[in-house]
Amino acid sequence: MVGLLTASGQTFITHKSNVWSIVFDKDSLKNFKVIISTDSKDLVVIFVIVAQKAQMNLSPEFMQALLRANHDFDYVKVGFDNDGDLFVRADSTCRLLDVDELKALTTQVASSANDLHKSVKGWISTGK
Repeated sequence: MVGLLTASGQTFITHKSNVWSIVFDKDSLKNFKVIISTDSKDLVVIFVIVAQKAQMNLSPEFMQALLRANHDFDYVKVGFDNDGDLFVRADSTCRLLDVDELKALTTQVASSANDLHKSVKGWISTGK
């Protein structure tokens, strides 16, 4: 994975031997990390935490907006992780990734996270 990240030309940070991040800055989400993680089963997960559980107003309208986004977005899924945080993620296997696909997936996840944030930020508090 390090070889692919290096060859991609994207600036990345290594957090662990199997976890890296790339910082993006978009119009709705500012200075956020796209996390790339691998496991021992050849799975690559590329994701953004869009909002933490404590920041979200889980109203029916908010949930409907998330379902609509899950339908509208290509190549990514929208959901809640085990901590209840809102994510956008894409999964692949290491054997299918090349430099172009890695760049496309990280860009797609970043753009989708930004678009999701834009559409649901009315239900997300900025306080911590």
